Amino acid sequence: MLSHSSSGPKELRPSVSNYVLQLSSSEDPHSPVAFFYILDSGGGSCPEVISSAQVEWFNSTTQKINPDSSLKVAY
Repeated sequence: MLSHSSSGPKELRPSVSNYVLQLSSSEDPHSPVAFFYILDSGGGSCPEVISSAQVEWFNSTTQKINPDSSLKVAY
């Protein structure tokens, strides 16, 4: 089984695993074909929700890494 997790920005805590994975073509590893946005919705002793800070992080991160919207966002 393959698993990946990463700690995201500290300002989004107690939500910890907020990060972006870039999927690239094997022919051109520097050209993204998709971005996976991972948002930690909590759990355990934390509420299981996506916070407004996470939404702001998602919006600003999307603008930074995909400013021309060449890759569409799917929910």
